[in-house]
Parts: sequence; structure tokens; C-alpha cells
Amino acid sequence: ATLAAPLPPLTWRNTVPGTFSSWAYVGNTEPYSEASKISVRYLHPGSYVNYVLLAPAGGTYSFVLNAEAGETGTTIDVAVNARTVASGFEIKKTGWGTPADNLPIAISLKKGFNTLRITTRTETNGFSPISLTVR
Repeated sequence: ATLAAPLPPLTWRNTVPGTFSSWAYVGNTEPYSEASKISVRYLHPGSYVNYVLLAPAGGTYSFVLNAEAGETGTTIDVAVNARTVASGFEIKKTGWGTPADNLPIAISLKKGFNTLRITTRTETNGFSPISLTVR
């Protein structure tokens, strides 16, 4: 009877569509420590952070990074399932303490679990990711 029953729905903290904290990266669990928050705030060139996303259906989604940056010139690469979807994407200058949404990036997700990687390419006074939205 158990084997014949329908599978329970999958749940995950970064389920799309939705918005989730930049601190909800692979290997970091709640309650988030100050050290784990700082590690995302200061991603120097070549540093990256990975997220696991759960998509209920495969298809094209829109990814928006909400972040704050003190200067222009900070760029990132965004990869989904090991495929670069945005190379040299510039983080919008907002000023520290003033997070804002950046332009959307089209991403393709398969049904189920997907990986999203944000890699710092260039850094001008850094940036701080606040949240990620996938819709």
C-alpha cells in the first residue's frame, strides 16, 4: 500500500516561485550565524555562493538579485546547473544600507532540484546580496 501510494510533495526552503534570503545558501542552516552572513557580504573576485532551488515545473523563470552596492563596477557571473546564464552582470549602485532589485535574468530550470551559483567577477568596494527572487 505504501509503495502504491502517491509520493508526498517535495518541500525545500528555496522553492520557486518565491523570494528567499541570500543566507539560505548550500551548507548554511537557520539560525544563521553572523559569520555565515559576513561570508556572503564579502565575496571577492573568484568567490562564489551556491543555492539549491526546487522548481515545481521545468521552464523559463526570471531571477532577480536584491542587493546593495556602494560603487559601480562590481560584476557577477550567474550559472544554473553548471551553465553560465549571465556573464559580467553589473550590480546596480544603490549605496550601503539601500538594497534594490537588479535587472531580471532569464534562467531555465528543470523540474525538481537545480543549482544556482553566483560568482564575483570584479569588485569595486564590494556588494551585499540581500535576497533572491525567482518567478
